[in-house]
Amino acid sequence: MISEPIKELDAMGYINKKIKNWYTDKEVSVLNLVTTPYNTSSVLEDLIKELINENKKVLYITNREEKSIEVLKHFKQDKSIKSYSYFRSGDTNINSHIIFTNHENAIYFNRDFDLIIYDDIEGYSNYSKMEIQVLLNFLYKYSPKIIAYSMEPIFLNSTVIEVPCFRGKYLIAEPRTISTRIDLNRDIPYIMYDYLTWFIKLKRKVIIYTPNDENANRVYEYLLALKENLNTLIHRFKGDKKDRKLEYLLKSRDIPVIVVTNYFEDYFENINNIDIIVFNADNRIFDYKKLIYFCGKVSVYNNSKGEVLLLANEVTQEMEKAKDITRKYNKLAWERGLFS
Repeated sequence: MISEPIKELDAMGYINKKIKNWYTDKEVSVLNLVTTPYNTSSVLEDLIKELINENKKVLYITNREEKSIEVLKHFKQDKSIKSYSYFRSGDTNINSHIIFTNHENAIYFNRDFDLIIYDDIEGYSNYSKMEIQVLLNFLYKYSPKIIAYSMEPIFLNSTVIEVPCFRGKYLIAEPRTISTRIDLNRDIPYIMYDYLTWFIKLKRKVIIYTPNDENANRVYEYLLALKENLNTLIHRFKGDKKDRKLEYLLKSRDIPVIVVTNYFEDYFENINNIDIIVFNADNRIFDYKKLIYFCGKVSVYNNSKGEVLLLANEVTQEMEKAKDITRKYNKLAWERGLFS
């Protein structure tokens, strides 16, 4: 595991060299690249380009939409890279040097590749560590080299390279737990009202996540009753990515807004000045992966550091695990001198 201090200016080159050294090592077949959610995937590009120039084949698995895949966007702009494809369905007998596909479709590629990459960093996916392990164990026989780019090691007892966050100027937010005895299905503790008023005063965008549709509607109605006191806009988001009103509110720098949702797919990344409150954070739907990606949302793209507040009746193991992992990210960043 890499732990020695590195300078921010040469960190990318340092990581690229480590990845290439791993690839040329014939005795090591799998690699864990571990980093913060929403970090750049460009650390993979040098090796991929080198393999393409050698006429080799790469399978790139990511659950991002085609238009949002960073590596693919860069290759489309790079005139020297011409042989790439994105597979949705149909015949898998594609002759491109690099094929992009998602978790669900990757299992159909039962043929040989020189490298398989699973990128679980660019955006949130519902696939657990175990589900990713199962897929990569199946694909293992089709490639001598596999990279898992994730927020935690996927392969057990295998090489780990810790990748610093190249996006954002802040440490990743460590979630703050707020315990209450109040029945969160009926009421909201006063301390949460204080937080909301403070965020609104700072003209922040506050995203409130709830476990399900029923909870979201209840919280939304409760906040509507406090609208005059809060003196801000309150919006209920149901997952419609064509919600133009919300899009306008999120892009408006000086308009504070509270958004209530139970939609967990990636939508609120790439937005400045957001804070996240998780209602009923002890609900089992909020596993540590979701909570860590919430921390990534308020940290990576923010011009000012955001908060993640976990409102719950009791502290769960998932909440503690999310705290431990985000703390580890920050400890490593300090040790490397990236924020000194």
